[in-house]
Amino acid sequence: MISFRLIGAPRVHIDGKPLPISSRRQRVVLASLLLRPGEVVPVGTLAEAVWPERQPKNPENQIAICVHELRRRFADRGVTGGLIVTEFGGYSVRVARESVDLFAIRARAARADELERAGRPHEAVEQYRTALAGWHGTLLQGLDVPALEPEVLWWQEKRLEVSERCLRLELALGRHRDVLSELAALVAAHPVRESLRGMLMTALYRSGRQVEALQTYLAAQKTLRTTVGIDPSPALRSLYLDILNDTVPGPRADASRCLVRSC
Repeated sequence: MISFRLIGAPRVHIDGKPLPISSRRQRVVLASLLLRPGEVVPVGTLAEAVWPERQPKNPENQIAICVHELRRRFADRGVTGGLIVTEFGGYSVRVARESVDLFAIRARAARADELERAGRPHEAVEQYRTALAGWHGTLLQGLDVPALEPEVLWWQEKRLEVSERCLRLELALGRHRDVLSELAALVAAHPVRESLRGMLMTALYRSGRQVEALQTYLAAQKTLRTTVGIDPSPALRSLYLDILNDTVPGPRADASRCLVRSC
């Protein structure tokens, strides 16, 4: 059994044992392929990832050498034939998507979405939490690959969206005190994301911390004006006024749901 981790420092395990890959070039090539399992990654794309500033005279040959060495390493551990496939203009990696941690997490999140739509919120939260538990550290930690930055940012956004869906559901289940610290940390990391601010305000208010909920709005207002020159959205301001007037509806109220689902 083979598994790949791209979250944290990229690594490979075969039958539970690590397969060391010390060469940076080989790790970059493998990571580039694993981000798109089953797809053809052009040689030029791989070369740009490996040599972001100045490429060698024959990058195709150098990439071919990297691929050859990767195949040899896998073959030494009994993995032969068809893992890294030479395609027209590039290479592809043929593995089960769930053997790559990112895609396993995405599959769990999709299952959570299905459970929520089926009216099984408690089970959905468990699936969301299982998915999020698999995300430890930053993506491709230790590999500085500018060419892969768009994909790294895309995956980070998807992780944040899963967190928001999970937290929204937990608020709806009345777990406002349980998610307070997590929401506070996310707001600190993403200060202009209004959906997180709205959830934090709601959780604080429902925990009997009305003043802090109001302060959270005022902090959002200051941050948005300072960093992007805009005021908070009508939805966030509406929630602020509800908290100010002590008229916030219950856990499944339209105002709170609107804010949370704006992610």
